[in-house]
Amino acid sequence: MQSFLSKKKGNYHHNSNASVRKIIVGAVIALIVIYLGRGLISGAVSALLRPLYVAESRLSDSTYFSNADTLREQIIALEGEIRERGMESEEVVRLRAENEALRGVLGREEAEDRITVAVIAQPPYMPYDAVLIDRGSDDGIREGAVAYHYGDRAVGLISKAFSKSALVTLFSTPDVETTVYILGPDIFTTAYGVGDGAVRVSVPQDIELSVDDVVIIPSLENGILGAITTIDRVITEPEQHGYVVGDVSLQSLRVLAVSREVATPVSFEEALIHIEEEERRSLTIPVPEDVIIDTATTTEEI
Repeated sequence: MQSFLSKKKGNYHHNSNASVRKIIVGAVIALIVIYLGRGLISGAVSALLRPLYVAESRLSDSTYFSNADTLREQIIALEGEIRERGMESEEVVRLRAENEALRGVLGREEAEDRITVAVIAQPPYMPYDAVLIDRGSDDGIREGAVAYHYGDRAVGLISKAFSKSALVTLFSTPDVETTVYILGPDIFTTAYGVGDGAVRVSVPQDIELSVDDVVIIPSLENGILGAITTIDRVITEPEQHGYVVGDVSLQSLRVLAVSREVATPVSFEEALIHIEEEERRSLTIPVPEDVIIDTATTTEEI
C-alpha cells in the first residue's frame, strides 16, 4: 500500500511538473504569436493606408501642384486648338469647358452652385477609383456633394471631407451601384462600377441598346453619367452589357467642379422631371448666332 502511494505521489509530481512546463511553453508561444501578429497587422494597415499617406504628403509638397505658368501655357494651347477647329462641335464644347475649368483653378473663379477644385492624387496613387482634391470643408466642400467633370458629367460623390482636401469616390468604383435611366430604349436600370473609370449597365437581349445612348442619374438635377461607348453582346446569354467610359482616363483628371449642395433622396416623380429636363437638353446643341435661323429674330427684323 505504501509502495502504491509513493508511486502515485511520484506520478503526481511528475504530472504537475509536466503541466507547469506546458503552461510556460504555451505562454512563450502565445507571446511570440502576439508579437508577430502585431507586426503583421501593423504591416497590413500600413499597406492599406500607404496611398493616403502618399496623397497627404503631396499636399505639403508644393512641387506637386501645377504652377501658374504651366496652367497659362495649357490655356493658350487649348485656345489655339479651339481656333483651329473653327466650329462648335462637341469636341470644341469639351475643350472650352476644360479651358474654363483651368481658368477657374488659376483664378478660383467660382460659379454660384459649384466649387472649382484641382485633382492632386488619383490612381495608381489612390486605391480603387478615387481621387483626392485640393479643397475641403474649409472651402465649403461637403460630404455627399456631387463631383462633375466638364461641367455636366457627374463622376462621383464626396465621401470624405478634410479641412484642406477631400476624397471623391467615383461612380466607376467597383461594387458601387447607381440607379440610372438610359435615353434611347428609355428604361431604368442599375449601373455597376467596374473600375478604371468604367461603368456597366446590363439589360435583356430584347432591348435595343446602342452606342451613344446617354445614361442619366435621375436622382440628380444635373446627372449625365455619360454615353455608352461599347456594347458586349453574346446571343447565347440572357443579358447584354453596355459600358460608359469617361472622356479622359483617371490618370488625366486635372480639374473637377463640386456642387455646393449635397445630393438628397428624391421621389420617383421628381426623378421623372429630371429625366425630362435632360432629354430637352440633349436635343439642343450650341450653334453660332450667324448660322441659326430664329423665328423670333426673323420676326423682329421684319
